[in-house]
Amino acid sequence: MIVIPMNKKHCEDDDVAAMVKENLAKLGVEIKMSVAIKKVTDEAGQAVVRYEEQGNEQGVSADKILVAAGRHPVTENLGLENTDIQLTDQGAIKVDPHLHTTVSNVWAIGDVKGGPQFTYISLDDFRIIKDELFGDGTRQTTNRGVVPTSVFIEPPLSQVGLTEKQAQAAGKASMIY
Repeated sequence: MIVIPMNKKHCEDDDVAAMVKENLAKLGVEIKMSVAIKKVTDEAGQAVVRYEEQGNEQGVSADKILVAAGRHPVTENLGLENTDIQLTDQGAIKVDPHLHTTVSNVWAIGDVKGGPQFTYISLDDFRIIKDELFGDGTRQTTNRGVVPTSVFIEPPLSQVGLTEKQAQAAGKASMIY
């Protein structure tokens, strides 16, 4: 069973999210949305998660639990307080579209600058800086183009380009192949 405390918006299209949920159900995973975690204890070698769902307290036991509490830029212990590098309200290093920080000749790439936290975003961040140092300097986060993403589930969920929902929001025609 997977217990999800908040009904967060997902970025996948509804049909893709439904397929992922169906695949997890086939593996014996039950997903609980919009619940409030009350307590997690270790009882006789079992992890016990107590949660509230629609006003009723319930519990589930498991050999192990995985807590996915979200991701955030890890900028603590970098010594940034000793510099003039500014952070955003979310704790990310503040950057412009060319990934310049608020200190001259200092760039930030990857997870510390916030934004989508995917390997290929970090790789493209490198390409933006490389283009500025050794190219014509036209690459930036605002024109990065199509970057692939993957979520490592079974089967893997990968994407290149816009989802159908994002294409519709951008006023682009749906293309089904």
